[in-house]
Order: sequence, then C-alpha cells, then structure tokens
Amino acid sequence: MVSQRRPFFSCDWGTSSFRLRLVSGQNREIEGELEEAHGVTSVRATSSASSSSTALGGDPVDGSPFAEYLLERLEYLAAGVGVSTEAVPVVISGMASSSIGWWELPYASVPFSLQGDNVIFQRFSLTGNSGRIYSIYMISGVATEVDMMRGEESELIGLKAHGELESLGERSIAILPGSHSKHVLLNRDSIEEWTTCFTGELFELLKTNSVLRFSVANSSSGLRERRLTPEEKADFRSGVEMVASRGLMTSLFQVRTRVLLKDASPTLNYWFLSGLVIGAEIRELKSHYGGHPWILLAGRKFIESYELAIEELVGNATDRIKVLSPEVVDSLVVRGHEQLLHRLG
Repeated sequence: MVSQRRPFFSCDWGTSSFRLRLVSGQNREIEGELEEAHGVTSVRATSSASSSSTALGGDPVDGSPFAEYLLERLEYLAAGVGVSTEAVPVVISGMASSSIGWWELPYASVPFSLQGDNVIFQRFSLTGNSGRIYSIYMISGVATEVDMMRGEESELIGLKAHGELESLGERSIAILPGSHSKHVLLNRDSIEEWTTCFTGELFELLKTNSVLRFSVANSSSGLRERRLTPEEKADFRSGVEMVASRGLMTSLFQVRTRVLLKDASPTLNYWFLSGLVIGAEIRELKSHYGGHPWILLAGRKFIESYELAIEELVGNATDRIKVLSPEVVDSLVVRGHEQLLHRLG
C-alpha cells in the first residue's frame, strides 16, 4: 500500500466539477478537502478568454492554466495541515486527461484490470510557491469500440479494493448514476463492457430547454440531502410506472398535460419527470442486464430515486441487488487512487 507515513492527494476533476482531498496514508483519513464547481471546461473557457497565447491542453507544466489552478489549491490544503516539502503524490482522474481537459491521454482498452495493471497515465512534477514538489499522476480513461469513460474506472478500482465485489457473482453490473450514467459489466478482476445512459443531462435539457420547462418548477430539492416527501415519492413513482408501460418518448408530453389538464403542481411535476427519465434508464438496464446481480453506487443526490425506481421495476430483490451507502460510495475514488498509486510506484 501507500507509505504509512506519507500523505497523498486525490483529485477527481470532471467536466463541471473539481474535488481535491488530502488523504493520510495510514488510515485513509481525509485531512483536508476542497470541492468547487470549476471543472475542466470552466478552466479552459476562463483561460481562453483571458489569454489567447496560452496553449491549452499542451505542455502540462509550463504556463498551463490547469497547473496554476491546481497548484493554488494544493498549496492551500498542504499549508493547512503542514505537509512537508518532500515530493507529495497527486493522483488525478476524470476529464483532466480528455480532449477538452488539461493534457489528452489515450484510452486504455478492455478488459481493464480492477487492480489497475493496464492503466495509462502520465507522470510529471509541479513546484509550488512554497517550494513543495508535487508528483502528478494523471490517469487516463477506458474505452471499448463503442463507448468510453474517464473517472469511473478509478471508482471501480476502489470498489474492488474495498472488497464489495466478493459477495456478488462471477459477473455483476455496477450502476453509476450521473449526467451520463454507466452500467458496467464486471467480473471479479476486470471491466468487460458497459453502456452509457444520457440520464442526468437529458433531465437537465428537458426541464430547462424544452417546452416542458413551463410545467416543471426548478426545485432546489433536486440537490438536497433530505428524504423525499410522501407526495414527491408518489409523483416519482407515477413517472416510473408510466415509462414502464408506455416508454419514454410517448410519456414525456404527459409532463405538460398533467399541469394543464389535471392541475398538477409544477414542483411535484419535477419528480414526475425525474421518475420518467430514471425509470427509462432502469427499464433499459433490466432489459439488457436483468440476469446479473447489480450493485448501486449512488451518492446522496441519487440514491433514494434509484432505489425507488429499482423497487418499482425489479422488486425487492435483495439477493440480487446490493446498495452501497453514500458514505462508502464517497470513499471509492480515494481508495481507487490509493490502489493506483501503489501500482504506479
């Protein structure tokens, strides 16, 4: 494992989000954390507007706006807990290694080892104003002939390291909700294939840029951590039930007719639309991978909705469906980065 005495940084850098955690090597304790809505597209857009001379996506060290942004946050966390000036490892996964990110790396191929044996990465060093040296390990993604992922592979390596796959069958399906949800076919040692669902992004497009936006109230409850109310659950279930019987394309306009013809609440209609979209995803999942055990990797934002949709469409099949707690899911990227750091030396 990673040195028992030395810390490391775990960085999950997505399209629209940035999360950096300082982790103690001994017990994987989070000693410091920053989470910002400042993903790679934001860094790229800001830098392009302010300086046309900087070659984005080029040299990862010299004059890179990505390096400057990262270093500022590394230095902030390191100073807060007194990290030494010795070289500190930083593992970065997600869209930082994509064509729209910091420095594009090619995808690894399948089967992809859940031990991280065939990971593709780039190593380089950055030096902060304090004199601290940071050893950067930028992790690439994985691709098949028809699909790709960046970031989820680290989470799945963490799932393997956590031991959660051992109680499932030889092959199982990991469900990773999000803007582009993944249904990943795993065996106990590798990623074999997956499908990507446009679930989260489709929901956002429908509720903000389609005619349905006039029938859905933008609810802050979509981002909160409290449990759904009985009324919200009922409307969500109604969406799941409708899409199960009629399909998504013939159900979507009901979001509008419910408000105009049945006086439905636009706030509750938010959850009806959510039920339609998530229900359509689980319907497809059941059709393609219904014969395998499932393991749900959902954070607090998604766990209740996905549990409700699975219960409605699959039933209470506790022998085939395992749900990880949001706390465990939250730790998987860090565990994956630790495993990768061990593999990469």
